Amino acid sequence: MSLGLCAPREHYPAWLPSQIEASLESGDELLARCHDSHQLGLLSSAIQHFGMEPLLSDEQLETVKRINIANDVLNAALISCYDELAFVATRLQVRPIPLKGLSTAGFYMEFAGRPMRDIDLLVDRNHALSMKTVALGLGFTESSPAAPIDFENNYELPQLSKVVSIRADAKLGPCLEEAGIAFYHNSPNTFAITTLLEIHFDLELSGRIPVQLESDENRLSATSELFYLMYKLYVDAVILNKLKAIKLLGDIIRLVDRRGPFIDWALLNEWSAATNSVGLVTNVMWHLVHTFGLGAVEGGLEQSLKLRAGRNDLYFGDLIGRLVANRSPRYLVLGRTGNKIGVRHHV
Repeated sequence: MSLGLCAPREHYPAWLPSQIEASLESGDELLARCHDSHQLGLLSSAIQHFGMEPLLSDEQLETVKRINIANDVLNAALISCYDELAFVATRLQVRPIPLKGLSTAGFYMEFAGRPMRDIDLLVDRNHALSMKTVALGLGFTESSPAAPIDFENNYELPQLSKVVSIRADAKLGPCLEEAGIAFYHNSPNTFAITTLLEIHFDLELSGRIPVQLESDENRLSATSELFYLMYKLYVDAVILNKLKAIKLLGDIIRLVDRRGPFIDWALLNEWSAATNSVGLVTNVMWHLVHTFGLGAVEGGLEQSLKLRAGRNDLYFGDLIGRLVANRSPRYLVLGRTGNKIGVRHHV
């Protein structure tokens, strides 16, 4: 059912209503699973869309409402912090590029449909320390003691954090608590929440991800963003075994739906061949076409299938299926690829 929720509301699969109705018979479990996979906002919009609110108890509806409010509050805080960071950085000739939820949240009809837990920025390697200086000047702090920076082997700086104060009545407290968002009170009507910042640099390190930027705005090109999200989906779902990785599938579907005309499928396949990622790219594109009916992907899929014909060692199994079923231990996944444990070029 989570697979269906990933689709934009106007493209919900035909089988989704009956699955939701059947699952709501054990509603608490459904809400808990959707909460854990960052799908609760999408579930609540689906329930409203299909007029199924009467199938939930008043207590369950209140729980969903409170968690969605908390996610909205945190998303707003993170976006506000990013806007401030970007405003100062660009005046110092540093170009911060938003990644993942920070970039794709605008593709969702509701803020709560795409919960975020941190700010992910990409900058040029030569600007990483300047970006850190900007963040420190705007109130972000390092962990204590400060972690060392390994520019030779890493691709991100140690995480920074900032406490953001939010004025609200006492009702916000239970919302933050149920959503698992840490907070404390500065005063009776002021909530302090911690926002996290990851400064990434050089996604091309060790041949990871080709980076192509839009010429007129601070964001990845549609082609590069799609390839990056596919890569992150594989890493989070299969390598790191994260249930919440399914939200990246929702990002991919909406990216193709909104920015499809700007995706260069031939270039995407060139990159997948160059980075030994043909299997995972083919797998995701197959589901975009055959599970979600995204016709814009058909040409790219055809090219990718031809590339994969001679690369049997690069097929990583049913990547999407791993999001909604029992997943194999990561060493079994790696074993099936034909790659040695220590030589994961695609990661």
